Amino acid sequence: MSKQFSVPTFFRKASNASLQDFFGKLGFDIDVRWGDITWHHLEPALVAFRELEPSQQNRAETAMRSISLLASTKGNECLFDAAELLGSRNYKSKIPMNATEHERAIWSWVYFPKVFSTAQRMFAIENTRWWRKRNDLPCEQPDLSEQALQRFGNAIINLLQNSDGRGQHCTIETMQTNEVMYVMAAPDNFHDRYEFHDKNGILRTRGFRPTFSIAFAFVPNSGTLEISMEGNAKLKEEFEKAFARELLCYQLTT
Repeated sequence: MSKQFSVPTFFRKASNASLQDFFGKLGFDIDVRWGDITWHHLEPALVAFRELEPSQQNRAETAMRSISLLASTKGNECLFDAAELLGSRNYKSKIPMNATEHERAIWSWVYFPKVFSTAQRMFAIENTRWWRKRNDLPCEQPDLSEQALQRFGNAIINLLQNSDGRGQHCTIETMQTNEVMYVMAAPDNFHDRYEFHDKNGILRTRGFRPTFSIAFAFVPNSGTLEISMEGNAKLKEEFEKAFARELLCYQLTT
């Protein structure tokens, strides 16, 4: 789920104290007299931001975008759920009183980065469109050892390489809630190119290979599996078989 983002909006929705925490966490010495900044008088802060080094602006904007995604009712719910999942008992008690949803997201990013990163994954899962649910897998815990996940990643690579040439590398991450075990794969996509301006303002072109997402949601108690991925149905079925084979030691036939 995309959310409208702009630097002025980010500044406008946050208190001065939150913005000071944000730039302090980044380690940027931004030349702003925060006491002079108001909702109607943001220009000094925006000017100071534009005077940062381009690499610093890029780092700050990347963080701002991540924070903005969780600066909502649903995003804040994911933050609380992530804190509970991780056993961060002091998370709720330390949230600043009367903080807005936007300020809670900034505060979490600054002071509870593990909670924040887990909430990001939860938020992505909440907004995932699942393909189908099958309930013919064993009712047992999957093998999530390093060796098993490596085998599963290699299986995804082989399927993609034999199908359309994608998948030079693949990273596997896992997350478990009360009932559902999520396995997220990030294999390489097709090679692409993008244009950008270098530090001298000259237009350049650079090649890169982005990743794309394949998400698996498995419920051990019921043996159900859901998969989310853009692509043809046949390939999705092969990924289901790979999940069952490598993580459950079970052979699916169809």
